[in-house]
Amino acid sequence: MKDAHTPLVPLFPLLLVCALVALRAPLALPPNLRPHSSPPIPDNKIITPIVDTSKARLKLQLSEISSSDVAPMSKARVYADVNVLRPKDYWDYESLTVQWGDQDDYEVVRKVGRGKYSEVFEGINVNSNERCIIKILKPVKKKKIKREIKILQNLCGGPNVVKLLDIVRDQHSKTPSLIFEYVNSTDFKVLYPTLTDYDIRYYIYELLKALDYCHSQGIMHRDVKPHNVMIDHELRKLRLIDWGLAEFYHPGKEYNVRVASRYFKGPELLVDLQDYDYSLDMWSLGCMFAGMIFRKEPFFYGHDNHDQLVKIAKVLGTDELNAYLNKYRLELDPQLDALVGRHSRKPWSKFIHADNQHLVSPEAIDFLDKLLRYDHQDRLTAREAMWVGPYSWNGEQWKLGANQRDNFVWMFTRVYGLVLTDEGGNFWNELSDIRSLWNDPWCVGGDFNAVKFPEKRRNCQRISTSMSHFSEIIEDLELIDLPLIGGSFTWCGGLNNRLASRLDHFLVSEDWRTNSVVCFKASFQNLSLIMANPS
Repeated sequence: MKDAHTPLVPLFPLLLVCALVALRAPLALPPNLRPHSSPPIPDNKIITPIVDTSKARLKLQLSEISSSDVAPMSKARVYADVNVLRPKDYWDYESLTVQWGDQDDYEVVRKVGRGKYSEVFEGINVNSNERCIIKILKPVKKKKIKREIKILQNLCGGPNVVKLLDIVRDQHSKTPSLIFEYVNSTDFKVLYPTLTDYDIRYYIYELLKALDYCHSQGIMHRDVKPHNVMIDHELRKLRLIDWGLAEFYHPGKEYNVRVASRYFKGPELLVDLQDYDYSLDMWSLGCMFAGMIFRKEPFFYGHDNHDQLVKIAKVLGTDELNAYLNKYRLELDPQLDALVGRHSRKPWSKFIHADNQHLVSPEAIDFLDKLLRYDHQDRLTAREAMWVGPYSWNGEQWKLGANQRDNFVWMFTRVYGLVLTDEGGNFWNELSDIRSLWNDPWCVGGDFNAVKFPEKRRNCQRISTSMSHFSEIIEDLELIDLPLIGGSFTWCGGLNNRLASRLDHFLVSEDWRTNSVVCFKASFQNLSLIMANPS
């Protein structure tokens, strides 16, 4: 059945209306479009349009306005020009031609959720007998549907981004449905109260992978919240879903502030700053993280958008809010300003209690504090949060940073090994991922909870699988295990110290060792130290 055609509109009246609208619209000529014959315009002046109604002509008048009175343009600190540099067909979703699959390939099993724009079902592919998720879209503008499809296609295969498998529509109603990979997710209200410190680190890191990837592809999610983060805890699998509000980022573009769910809306949305960017997602992630570690979900619990800003101000204070408003030349309407009032900053320690203190560490507070900032340009980016922050939140408690002495730059990564053997694979995978980030000389040190040979563990006679695997990993990463001086073991325990192992290691790259005049590792009582004097 063919789609009904839109009635034709006479061309001349349409052109006349366009001309009248253009006559009354503000005129802004970017530098590259100004006539060459025009005199140069001073940097501290802007063009203001004035309509001479008596002659129906448009004149330009230079207004003497100080540049300090003009709000600074907000631009993303990272990935700002991704869509500028890519061809138009990458981000021009309105021109997308949808390739429809066969709806008869899928059957609905049960309803699993609903949202403002869709209803979600568990389904099955009748050809492969594999489970899937069927998202039946409610009637919305075609360009919104195309935007979601285009974004999902662009992100297909990205880390922890839900995979779009097919696009189908009903033959009669033309209702479109999106077919996704199946994730056996646990309700976050049930799951979150059971998460350990390690679990939170692991899942936040996995979510950061998805966010950094979509940001690197020029896309803002704009609806990060627990409902949209599917976690199969048994398989330790996370997927970021629901890209219906996602949008392509273009520097300087003004976006709709009616996005994100209330409890996870960034301050920029609540004060009507429209040229926001990827950092909006980082605020939302910060709200999620705060809810996890403080066992307070949602962390900012506003009853409406105005009250949401009030709840934020009661925690972060109003001094920094006012500084934020002043920086971007924003004003709260009098009613909202009165509601917000005046508040001092509340220390994060005030949220710690007996039920959550095992989840809250100084590093966690530091990490949270760098996410929940009024000024979106001051927040950690997803990449910074993963790798170069003071505490990198992946599951294995990495700590890394750049070091420099006498023009020799090298990277250091601190690790703390796992006790649970079934998580060891993640440990080594993450270590490999970190190694791929740079080509600089590298030193990685800490408690690996592993030994290479039987003689490195007291009363051990045979080579175990874990020993062989540890040796293979060191070889694969092309690292050198520095010899230990002053003892055989770095850890001991049990009755009369019957248990002892060399669990601590400092592994270095060849170029790190060759640039070090003095380099050794020594054991002093129970402390393992590395001493180096890079040339």
